[in-house]
Amino acid sequence: MKNILDQVARSAFRTSYGHFRPTTTQEFFALSLAARLGEASSAQHYAELAERHSEGQLLVAYRRAISSHLDVARRFHAELKPLKGHGCNTESRSRLCAIRIERRAIAVAILDGDRLQHVDVRQLSSSSEKAVASASSFITRRVIDKVQFPSAALEVIPNGHEMQRTLLHDAVIRALRPKAIGILEIPKSRLLQAFAYPPLSSRKELRGVVSDIFPVLDQEPGGPWTHDAAALGLYVQTERLFNTISQSLP
Repeated sequence: MKNILDQVARSAFRTSYGHFRPTTTQEFFALSLAARLGEASSAQHYAELAERHSEGQLLVAYRRAISSHLDVARRFHAELKPLKGHGCNTESRSRLCAIRIERRAIAVAILDGDRLQHVDVRQLSSSSEKAVASASSFITRRVIDKVQFPSAALEVIPNGHEMQRTLLHDAVIRALRPKAIGILEIPKSRLLQAFAYPPLSSRKELRGVVSDIFPVLDQEPGGPWTHDAAALGLYVQTERLFNTISQSLP
């Protein structure tokens, strides 16, 4: 059970002007929507809209707003008002495998849409050669052979940093490519930016937010790496929604 003081602190944070940290996938979607409309500081308002409107309705209003290119936030609210029973399909996101690589561990989170379906983790040897072989085997036998997914997401490892993680990253890529699995790479900075307003400043803060969104992760083995994988997966799946809408514009 989460400490009551932590809950009070989060409540105080949320009531501070403009501050927002999502506690559900719906609230994360609302924050992402607000940011895309240039109103991240009003994320709480968008979270309230998400309580009253379906995700499909919000996306229809968003699509109509960005097609105008003028005062998109105001246009969004004008387009949302008359929408009743109208929306777009939000179930088009395919299953995703999000992969978090550390020097001594590799974790995965499988998401279907924004629903967290499965997490797993493998501890790795201190020997570089053994760690690379173990990581490759884990991805192939414990993940690819057991779960079907058309795409995978990994965090970017900056050039010249963390040689061991780079070797593991390359091994995972080599395991994915023969299966024709699409690969996306996302920098950590983008995750810190996306999961709160104002943006988070550390991975520890990010893990705290993800713990609220997916509390089941605190009950499963593999933390905190599975928290990192789940954050990456939710970010990518939510971005896919908005990108699909943007690409559908004439």
